[in-house]
Amino acid sequence: MAKSQVAGKKSAKDWPSGVDFAGAYDALQKMLATYEKDFNVMPNKAGRYWLETKHPAYKGKPLLFAGVSLHKSYVSYYFMPIYVKPELAKNLSPELRKRKQGKCCFNFAAPDAALFKELKQLTRTGYDCYQNKSFLSAMDDMRKAGTKKKAAAGAH
Repeated sequence: MAKSQVAGKKSAKDWPSGVDFAGAYDALQKMLATYEKDFNVMPNKAGRYWLETKHPAYKGKPLLFAGVSLHKSYVSYYFMPIYVKPELAKNLSPELRKRKQGKCCFNFAAPDAALFKELKQLTRTGYDCYQNKSFLSAMDDMRKAGTKKKAAAGAH
């Protein structure tokens, strides 16, 4: 997505100094675009670019691989492999760990070459995991285990 399209959501002149949401969005989207051939691009809305599996992997539906979303105050990079396999996060640098929100989201206000390089390597590792069918079935196994726990708790 071109910077002008991303910037259409909020004018760059309205952003604080040192902020480059369009640059961060474009760099992260470009990083993910290299994987388009192996994933479906979810319907592209202004300021949102998401890749999901081409085959059912969770509740009979495709599973999100990764995505980039432009928000009012930051750009988010969503990375589902780290949700399914939390040990992927064990070697995150302290700097990237500071950007992590929740289980699988990283927020940025501007491009950061060092952190984006680290995310690129992490994304490649996650991609390799997603090529393994047993990894994808782990997500559905997690869902099934959670459903059984809820049912057991409700029966008491």
